[in-house]
Amino acid sequence: MKKNIILIIAILIIIFIIGFIIYFSIDKSKDSSIEVESTEKTKLDALKEILSNSNYFETSKLVSDTENNKITIDEKYDVYIKNGYYMMNIKDEKDEDTYCEVVDAVEQNFGIEAGKSIETCKKTLDGSINMGGINVEFYDNYKVLTVNSEEASSLYNINNSHTADELIFIDEINYDIKIDDYLFTSMSTGYTKDVKLFSICGHLYDDKYKEKTFIFKTYDVDKNEIAEKSYTYQNDTDKYVTFCVDFENDAGTAKYYSISE
Repeated sequence: MKKNIILIIAILIIIFIIGFIIYFSIDKSKDSSIEVESTEKTKLDALKEILSNSNYFETSKLVSDTENNKITIDEKYDVYIKNGYYMMNIKDEKDEDTYCEVVDAVEQNFGIEAGKSIETCKKTLDGSINMGGINVEFYDNYKVLTVNSEEASSLYNINNSHTADELIFIDEINYDIKIDDYLFTSMSTGYTKDVKLFSICGHLYDDKYKEKTFIFKTYDVDKNEIAEKSYTYQNDTDKYVTFCVDFENDAGTAKYYSISE
């Protein structure tokens, strides 16, 4: 009899422990679900506030869709929130101006002057530049435009341009180089000490897709020429090409460079 009582008590204890575990597992799952839903709702509310505070959409109808994690503007334009970016599917080129206004509203939220990002957005959409932060992926019948939702993007600055033969300091940032119809953007330089290799890299675009050879030259701190290399541009796509011009046997003395025809 005593053994039966002990057995019953043991079974009750086991049932209690199992019930306890199940209860808190379900409760935790509920809390997690509520937390995720709350976070997504907060992000949607933040995006709605960004849009309504801009001069573009202050009178627009903004509808939140928590299930698809998006906001629809005026029952036509969808803006999704995904992995730290705002994402827009553009199926009609006539809608590009409106979506670039969404991008500009986002940049205004980071303190950028209204209208400053419009040109960067449009040049990104036509494939001529890629500054970072504002990006586009090209598909057969549509484009996917994304803009960083967590920090300001790098912007194309038409006032910070160089031309052929100008000497450019290697540490300069956020500029472009215009030579005839050719546009160099996202320019960067780097020196690899192990192999003594100095590189000049960037994007190059020409909407006429004309093949052309450019001459790259490096200079020392006193602006004396060190070396030169040629690069031939070839492109049959609808966007920029990425390039790098490498200078071997450079002792790391390059401080300036230039590009000429």
